[in-house]
Amino acid sequence: MEPSERVRNEINKLLATHPSICKEQGKLVSYFRPGVGPYALRRIEVTVGTHYPMVAPRARVSPYDDIATDLLNYHIYSDGGICYMDEANWNPAIHNLPFVFSQSKQIVYQAIVQKPTPEFNFSLPSTDLLSALTRLQESLARYRGMTR
Repeated sequence: MEPSERVRNEINKLLATHPSICKEQGKLVSYFRPGVGPYALRRIEVTVGTHYPMVAPRARVSPYDDIATDLLNYHIYSDGGICYMDEANWNPAIHNLPFVFSQSKQIVYQAIVQKPTPEFNFSLPSTDLLSALTRLQESLARYRGMTR
């Protein structure tokens, strides 16, 4: 199978089976509620490059200001990039986009749990929060339509 065909199939399958993931401006995005930490909602953004699956995709989290302080302990870069694995260990026969999302969410969750936070507040302005919730509702509607 040609890599571009594999990528198309993998993205389509990912969108069909994971209702929390959607496409935004050419990137795959998932919003999730870690349940802990100062922010109610986190956004994981995965960018699939032109050389995927031979090269690992890039993952970012936002907001990241509370967890992007210590790369060695939290695996979050100062710009929100997520170090979900050593790029030298990426194997296209084993690793795929669901792996990237699951690892990224786990790393963000672990970083939040490990880092003490003083208080709970909403991370996004209300317009961004409403936009995120609208996308989540669209994903759920798409999922419900598939299960009928």
